Amino acid sequence: MALNLIPTVLQRLADRRRPAVFGVDYPTPGGACVRGFVRVEDLASAHVAGLEYSDRGERLFDVFDVGPAVGHSVREAIDAIGKATGLDVTPDDEPRRGKGDPAILIGDVGRIERVFGWKARHGLTSIVDSAWRAWQTGPRRFAV
Repeated sequence: MALNLIPTVLQRLADRRRPAVFGVDYPTPGGACVRGFVRVEDLASAHVAGLEYSDRGERLFDVFDVGPAVGHSVREAIDAIGKATGLDVTPDDEPRRGKGDPAILIGDVGRIERVFGWKARHGLTSIVDSAWRAWQTGPRRFAV
């Protein structure tokens, strides 16, 4: 759920269902998974920076993590959705989805900052606000 957490929560709300938090016993503050969220504009600008880097001819192939330098818990993201939408987003606590879900999954963006001079400009609130605006104007919109 974390890779597509925001649209998943919005869809559950549109279906008049409560959001779900899968796993509340992780060794994190609050017990939910922590993830890095990136806004599509930041992702696009990172790609542009990568193209400019490849044009320099220094190294043609490399790997860079893209995203924010900090993560947010699934609960924090759901709370941000509640603030953006004005809807009750009280989640259902569900068991973990299975083995292999790391407690914290955030990219190490130090390298892309050093090599490209790139940093994400948008935080969680901006990401959620943008997703909510897109949801409201897109084909899956719903009235609150």
